[in-house]
Amino acid sequence: MEEKAIEDKVEPKKLIGLDELISGSFKRFGEKFITFIRLELFKIGIFLASILVLAVVALIISALAGSNIVDIGSGDKDVATWIFVIFMIFVFMVLIWLFVFAIWSEAAYAEIATFYEEKFGVIEAFKRSWPKLSTYFWTVVAKELTVLGGLILFIVPGVIVAIWFSFVEFIVMRREASGVAALMLSKKYVRGNWWEVFGRVAIMVLIVIGIAMGFSLVEEAANLVVTIISSFINNDNVTVVANIIIIIVSVIISLCINAFNKGWKLIYRSYLFNDFQNLKGVIRDTTDENPQWLYIAWIIFILIIIGAIVLSGSILWLASR
Repeated sequence: MEEKAIEDKVEPKKLIGLDELISGSFKRFGEKFITFIRLELFKIGIFLASILVLAVVALIISALAGSNIVDIGSGDKDVATWIFVIFMIFVFMVLIWLFVFAIWSEAAYAEIATFYEEKFGVIEAFKRSWPKLSTYFWTVVAKELTVLGGLILFIVPGVIVAIWFSFVEFIVMRREASGVAALMLSKKYVRGNWWEVFGRVAIMVLIVIGIAMGFSLVEEAANLVVTIISSFINNDNVTVVANIIIIIVSVIISLCINAFNKGWKLIYRSYLFNDFQNLKGVIRDTTDENPQWLYIAWIIFILIIIGAIVLSGSILWLASR
């Protein structure tokens, strides 16, 4: 009896299908939805607390100066001037804090989306993302400036670069690379699959637009219903309650839109990035056909262009006054 050797046909690995990518990312987003909502509420709470502290300090300084902040020069001019300077320094510090916290919040979002299979809350996300904050900020700025430079060159180069750098945030959060090296590493993952990634990112954008429009329609419908009800019942108390309901609905819709717009988009791309790592393995080599100094030079060039535009605009604005 002759034995026939049967060779197993191993199909080459393919990039994750669009249906699996969408369903999988929505499933993961559903698991993290409450966490994203809590993150949005935490951001609002920190912002309001910062403004409250600023207002309290303004009242204290105003009382010490013997006048309000606007008319602070009405008393002892030397004392008033120093108090005003101290207050402005404090305002500057609060603004710096709010700026840092905004970047930190984005890093926390990226942390949750990168490790979507792990269970941790908002505070833990902030703790985990803090050591990566500086590299995250620098890398994202490098990415955005490079994309902006491409968009300046007739849009198409910007789209190409944006797709290359689709996975930068997750590379930084996984500590695989940072800065320009993270840009080059993301490009390596995308290489050979640019059109597939472009198609999936385009679908992601269309889904985000569609769901945002859906949320907006729900908000408009709710507002319309409440307005109609309050118009039929001519009562001041009912009008107040109706306005409160409209505000609450608007806040809830806004929270959901922000959570979806940031959270789901990140999880969608993170899900795709994980599939690339399964497909190509974890890439460690950050070398590229274009040296790092070329990317850095390009970023510096874009900064110079932006600075020149801002300076020219300022000069024209001052000249027109």
